[in-house]
Amino acid sequence: MTGPGRTRTCRGSCGRTGRAIKSRTMAAKTKSPVAQKPKRVAKMLARAGLCSRREAERWIAAGRVAVDGRRLDTPALNVTASSLITVDGAPIPE
Repeated sequence: MTGPGRTRTCRGSCGRTGRAIKSRTMAAKTKSPVAQKPKRVAKMLARAGLCSRREAERWIAAGRVAVDGRRLDTPALNVTASSLITVDGAPIPE
């Protein structure tokens, strides 16, 4: 019987006889959105679909990007999901 928090044993068809394996749904459930690591601001802009990472670095150098109300002059800043990132005064889509 399988369920949350349980593993099942491979029956040999995959070549892993007797070893405990996790189902795909269990592996997907273990990734918590709360435990996300900080990411570079250029990566967050690229993931939002606004530009490429390199273009985001140019936007930051031009003074178009602000994080929590402070204009950036370098792309070497890690931000979290709770940070307010704005481009030309408008917040980025999530």
